[in-house]
Amino acid sequence: MRYLVAFLTAVLATLGLALFSGGTASASGEWLGCRISPGYESNFYPSCYTDAGPDGTGDYTLSWVVQNESAASTYSWSAAGYDIVSGCASNTSWCMILAGNYQEIQMSVTLTQGAAAQTLYSTARTPALICDPVCP
Repeated sequence: MRYLVAFLTAVLATLGLALFSGGTASASGEWLGCRISPGYESNFYPSCYTDAGPDGTGDYTLSWVVQNESAASTYSWSAAGYDIVSGCASNTSWCMILAGNYQEIQMSVTLTQGAAAQTLYSTARTPALICDPVCP
């Protein structure tokens, strides 16, 4: 009987360490989705492309949103160097930037939940259009 109690205690202690240990964030389903406006798609996908022309100023708005987030996080976006429209901050789960024709931008965001961190990636591509002065 003593051996059974000792065995069960060891199993429960091991299980408790596995459940409450720190480290990197586990793959719990979060992913980074993107979409491009103007475009024909309103859903978010792991990578996105449009063959629509840009808006009246010759720009596209590229949007990324963290999908299936399991817990509140802080965010570190790789949006430096782009014209930020909205978000892209440590307290926002979305990021919107402006881009022109013929660009491929790989966005990443690092989610931090306590001591755990996870980096997500997504790529957006705008078409190679030549418009004079802007596309219709």
